[in-house]
Amino acid sequence: MLRVSILLSALGLTAALPSVPTEFTINWKRQDTTPFNTTGSFNATTTFHIYYCNATQTSMIQQAHTDALALVKAAFSGDSELSVGDNPHQFIDFTTKAAIDYFGPSDYEPNSHARIFDTFYRASQTYPGWGLSDWWNSRYIEIYCNDFADDCTNKKTGALYAAYISQTDPNTKTPRTWPWINYCPGFFDLLPSHGNAVAAIQSDTTDRKKLNTKNMRSQATTALHEWLHINNNYSAMICDGGCDDTTQYIGGVATNTYKSGATKLLARRDPELAAKTNDNFAYFATARFMLKTFGTYPDYPLAWDINKTPAQNRADEKLQPGDPDSTPSSTSNDNSTILDDGESYPDNSTAPTLPSDAPLLDSSAYPDWYQPVLSASASATATATESLPPLSTPTPPVIPPAAQPDLSEVVCANTTSGPLLPLYDDCVQAFAPTFVVNGNWTSQPPVPAAGTSQYDDSVAGTCELAIQYTGDWGTGCNATRGDVWAHARVVFEACSDYAQGLVGGYVPFSVPGCPANISIVHTVEAIS
Repeated sequence: MLRVSILLSALGLTAALPSVPTEFTINWKRQDTTPFNTTGSFNATTTFHIYYCNATQTSMIQQAHTDALALVKAAFSGDSELSVGDNPHQFIDFTTKAAIDYFGPSDYEPNSHARIFDTFYRASQTYPGWGLSDWWNSRYIEIYCNDFADDCTNKKTGALYAAYISQTDPNTKTPRTWPWINYCPGFFDLLPSHGNAVAAIQSDTTDRKKLNTKNMRSQATTALHEWLHINNNYSAMICDGGCDDTTQYIGGVATNTYKSGATKLLARRDPELAAKTNDNFAYFATARFMLKTFGTYPDYPLAWDINKTPAQNRADEKLQPGDPDSTPSSTSNDNSTILDDGESYPDNSTAPTLPSDAPLLDSSAYPDWYQPVLSASASATATATESLPPLSTPTPPVIPPAAQPDLSEVVCANTTSGPLLPLYDDCVQAFAPTFVVNGNWTSQPPVPAAGTSQYDDSVAGTCELAIQYTGDWGTGCNATRGDVWAHARVVFEACSDYAQGLVGGYVPFSVPGCPANISIVHTVEAIS
């Protein structure tokens, strides 16, 4: 929860802080190519100060933060061929089922992709200015267990919350330099640890728990949720511009977007808001972790039905495969399902709200292989026997390039002068999914209309692939998209300046009848 909170005792006095807090650190390693660092990577440390937590609580928090990093790491794929040093470079493949489930169709809101990648990147690692200089710049994350804002329980409904975060100084009411996170009793008493949740799924003889993300609801998911609220109001930042617990009207009821069912529905209604919502990030990472750990993608819970109330949707969830509340004798993490990660905005400020009449995206926005997911999530009643058919992104046949690019003809842009050049990391995100899965190799590249000089493709952050036409493509041009990517990869590999963290250049297109240069260029579409 992100809120403006007031820390006052019953007498109206600010509670005194212990003079020496418990302190622990997490080491985050970043692959870095900036000029000040000649080794290619460095270790940095973010410091957590803990107040009013006993030894057991402190140990649980330390472990939850370490486990949250494991969830974030799972969000990424890796490509050893696009690496600096020995570590595979990270990217997110937005054509996967997990990405479509939690962030919408891959080509519907592509400008959000860089924001999603950058947020996970900050959460998983660190960046210059946050870490080694924490002590000097007073950049800390403060942790509490004393419910300093009296927000661990909803005053109206009695609902319990796992944690919340405050961004305002209790005395001056001004934004704080560093955030305060409070972990509530439910975090310690009702949520399993990440390790225990993994062990329970691994020991499940029914083999069904691994199908449902509710079984991975843990202290780590709560820790990650709270980190995602750390925005650029602080000297430290994870989610640029802020991630929030977006409100949407479901069955006519204003509902905060918590957990998988509601987040999947939000992605089906507004992918742009999904890319700014905490639990869309947290449960995307959780689903990816489960796929990597257990070898099966967790399809459940299904996306909530827009026409049913939250209570009706929760009742439907209990009938879905692997639900921890599906049987009265269930002893998994039943209690964790009643916890939210914080009461949103009780100080009369407002969370981002999806309009009550916001419709679902048209099914035509989704690939053919994903259509059964849309049918299942829109079903009138989900039952234990209504299972999704096995789904996987179809692998297109690999079409060899018609002609190989000539490495000797690659022209690299000057990284120290001239026009702006793309960042190397952005180009990895733009190109790696296609390099790895050959996702676009079956389609023909665009034929230029009269007067067309350039076609822009595959944008990520500052990086853009461009086909710069040098003549007409007539009927004799039989190039495939694979030809374009083969040429782009040669430019990428030949022109990467690791010391500056930049890449840019072009190579003549060697397919007969298709006069053009294939270029890697900087784009003004970049998301800051």
